Amino acid sequence: MNMVSEIKGSHLWFDGCDTVELAKEFGTPLYVMSKTDIVSRINELKECFVKPYPKNRIAYAAKAFCCMGMYKLCENEGISMDVVSGGELYTAMKAGIDPKKLEKLDRSMDLFTPPPGKPDLEGPLWFVNGTINEILFSADYLRRHPMKCIKKRLYDVNGSVDEACMEYEIYKSISNYVSKDVAKLCTRLMDSIKIAAYADDLPVDTDNIHFRNGTYNIAEDSFSEEKIFCRNRLPVNYHPDPPIAEEWFKFLDDLFYLEDIQAVKEFMGYSMLPTNRGQCMMILLGKGGEGKSLIGDVLELILGNNMSKYGIKKLALNKFGPGDLQGKLLMVDDDMTNDALPDTGIIKSIVTMEGRSDMEKKHASSFQEVMYCRILAFSNVPLSALYDKSEGFYRRQLIIQVKPKAKDRLDDKNILDKFKEEIEGITRWCIDGL
Repeated sequence: MNMVSEIKGSHLWFDGCDTVELAKEFGTPLYVMSKTDIVSRINELKECFVKPYPKNRIAYAAKAFCCMGMYKLCENEGISMDVVSGGELYTAMKAGIDPKKLEKLDRSMDLFTPPPGKPDLEGPLWFVNGTINEILFSADYLRRHPMKCIKKRLYDVNGSVDEACMEYEIYKSISNYVSKDVAKLCTRLMDSIKIAAYADDLPVDTDNIHFRNGTYNIAEDSFSEEKIFCRNRLPVNYHPDPPIAEEWFKFLDDLFYLEDIQAVKEFMGYSMLPTNRGQCMMILLGKGGEGKSLIGDVLELILGNNMSKYGIKKLALNKFGPGDLQGKLLMVDDDMTNDALPDTGIIKSIVTMEGRSDMEKKHASSFQEVMYCRILAFSNVPLSALYDKSEGFYRRQLIIQVKPKAKDRLDDKNILDKFKEEIEGITRWCIDGL
């Protein structure tokens, strides 16, 4: 045994740590294990039993001291773990240990009992005594699909998780093992996963744009392929020097007056960030047929499910509207009506929102959340209000009049497909507007 304890002054030091300071930080009683001693013992076993007999394996008995840190230490040292109980198995899976490293599962747990009709002898670890162990299922699912649950919404490194797709994936995972109340079980497993994945709130990151292929830092104009958990990830790739988007620039010249293009560029750039900086909604006005709605189509290519199509009038009259826009970067009304709004409170609050706001969703309690959704609308007339004649309402509208359609202009039916081919160049153009 390595001597890892010593007296320095009047304090007991253990494995390089002052135990008095440990007690101050963690309180007492406190159990302290020596990593130095544990690794030394593992190396002794390797030297005596593995080096001369390569077919031997070393397994740590988890019942001796079961915690994620110990499991990870064993994995780092290249040894297996002897797991017996469901709790030990759950802890191993929460620690991200490969099940192949779990040596001797107690057969009384029936973790490998196959369901009726399944020919192989090995079922999933979470299928216990003919039923699905929800805790083990959740741990296994999160091991394969790391996620965080924040205010009952699931996020992975690609942003907000499509829960309908996830529920279908759960269904496929369990369909060979159960045949009764499958829909209810899928819902319960979804709820269990959310509880197991609980995490503190993700920060509202206005310093970076999270692309499909990595992270772009605005201030440094730098790109990293590293992906981190974020609220909003865009479904397009970042390219530092993409081909020139010739069709896009021609379209802009045909649609906007020269002095308005920079404002559109800036608005589209900031639509990629979770911020209401500027505190204005943009309204593109035209008589129809100019192609202004293609701006919304291009933004949908860039933002994906981070954009929502939603009517301004519906938003103004629906108390659940802000909740429907939770986590969205942009709301687009592609055919705004000319009806005057009877109430402008919700619209003004969304446009100018900073910090948290109270939101509601159907069949759920109200909750506090950050709102950063911008608003873009296409219409023939400016937005008006029945009763609100204040300057505050009208100055929150950035109105841009598009050019009338040229009489000799021939519409290209494949223009959106051409924009898709140029999307990396269009995205870079938007970034340059920040």
